[in-house]
Amino acid sequence: MHSIKISGRFVLAIALCLSTLMSLQAASPRLSVILPRGIQRGVEHVVEFSGSRLADAQEIFFYDSGFEVAGIEPDGNDKVKVTVRVAADCRLANT
Repeated sequence: MHSIKISGRFVLAIALCLSTLMSLQAASPRLSVILPRGIQRGVEHVVEFSGSRLADAQEIFFYDSGFEVAGIEPDGNDKVKVTVRVAADCRLANT
């Protein structure tokens, strides 16, 4: 039978890697709800994003053009209010 020696440094390195990975996952934002669910073209709206760990949100990404973020305001740790301008010629969503 072979015995394997594990050094204290190796165990410490593994523990540090695991704790770093766990803290990175814990810091990731999680989006649950966006309200309202629909908005009108050619108008500015305040859209509320709810979830967890959203307090430090800095930007919002859209898949289509026609949207412009005019402001982002954290509302506690779990909500962000985003002012969005929607172009009058913005493409309608597929339903």
